[in-house]
This record gives sequence, structure tokens and C-alpha cells, in this order.
Amino acid sequence: MTVHTTATTTNVRIATHDIDAVRETVPNWASLDDRSRLAALRRVPAEHVDRSRNTTCIGLHDWIVSGLSGQAVPEVSEVAIGTGSTSGESDTALASEVARTVVATTEPETPSVFVAGFFGSAEANGQDITEVGVYAGDWLLNHATFPAKSKDSQTTLTVEITLTFSAV
Repeated sequence: MTVHTTATTTNVRIATHDIDAVRETVPNWASLDDRSRLAALRRVPAEHVDRSRNTTCIGLHDWIVSGLSGQAVPEVSEVAIGTGSTSGESDTALASEVARTVVATTEPETPSVFVAGFFGSAEANGQDITEVGVYAGDWLLNHATFPAKSKDSQTTLTVEITLTFSAV
């Protein structure tokens, strides 16, 4: 028996926040871990928000097949950002990676999984961020591009990705 699935649908949300506005709204900001910071940022209006649909990469397909066949596969582990302008299914890395962070939260809810990463005010400064990807170990699972988001020491960057799987 053969089971077919559609390519996953991936939604990406990229938001920037002014660090002064964040610190004013969240007085204990400096003492929070990244997961708590993500939750706190939901109470602070974002300066800029972009949404993008992205490409699932061959790494996601290989990762799923390996896991289903009983091989050990790494957990979803990192979110990377870069300055590249193209993405494709055959990508195994971002076009021009500038920073990575450990995934701050992974929330499965069948048939989807939500992944979020947080880049603080000291990370990736001086860059116009235009691409994002999620990694499980060395496997690039997905890759999205979007209009440039300028990153500086006054700005945080939040990346939220929802992968939804559906049958054909």
C-alpha cells in the first residue's frame, strides 16, 4: 500500500520589536529565558511584522523518512537567519546565514507543529535579514525568504513557523 501526502504547508511570521518599548512593558525582561521572552513579546506591539510561505526542503523529507524507518533523528533544534534572497526544495543550508539560535519553543498539535526562535538585541546587528530556516541537527527542514528586516541593537527579532501536514 502506498500513502501519498502533500508537501507540507509552512507559514512563517517574522516580527521586530523595539527593545526600549519591550523593557518598558516587561520590567523583568533581562531575567527571562527565551521561551518566557517569546510569551512576553505577545503583549508588546511589534514594530514590523511580515508573513511568508516557505519551501520545505529535501532535509525535511529525509528526516521524516529516516524517523519513520526507525532511524534515530535529531530533534528540531535551531532557527537560523540570513541575508539570502532565494529558497528552494533542494536547499541544504541558508543562502547566506548570519546567526542561529536554539529553538525557544516547539509545540506539536496534530497535524501541525509550531516552532519559534528569538534573536535578542545583541544578535545579528547591522544585517538586513531576508531569510530564515529551521534545522534538526544538520538537516535544513524549511527555508523562507521575505522583505528585508533591518536588525540593530535596538531591535529584537522573533521567528514563528507553523508546519502543517495534510494527506492528499
